[in-house]
Amino acid sequence: MDNGYNEDFELIFNGFGFPDVTSFKASGLVTGQYYRFYVQAENIVGAGNQSPSTYIYACADPSGIEPPVLLGLASSTSLSLRWSEPQSSGGCAITSYSILRDSGPAQPTFTII
Repeated sequence: MDNGYNEDFELIFNGFGFPDVTSFKASGLVTGQYYRFYVQAENIVGAGNQSPSTYIYACADPSGIEPPVLLGLASSTSLSLRWSEPQSSGGCAITSYSILRDSGPAQPTFTII
């Protein structure tokens, strides 16, 4: 892992003696910072080639977003929506919003008991 500034990598996990371990939790990271990671396998002959680097941000998915609400009046062919920011950005800046809709009216299915 590097420090997020494209500098030198540092060893953060040495799995010597644990050949079946294929996951690791990196901690002590700075929220919103991106980091580069790579993995390298080793056997009794030595270390193999390193994997390509991956860039990962130290943040989570945004959460706590409320549903959109109707803004003003709707016409027979259009409507306007508004929404609020999520309660949590996950630690990284929100870069965009997406609005999705279903394919339109469908006949509801009722079960008579």
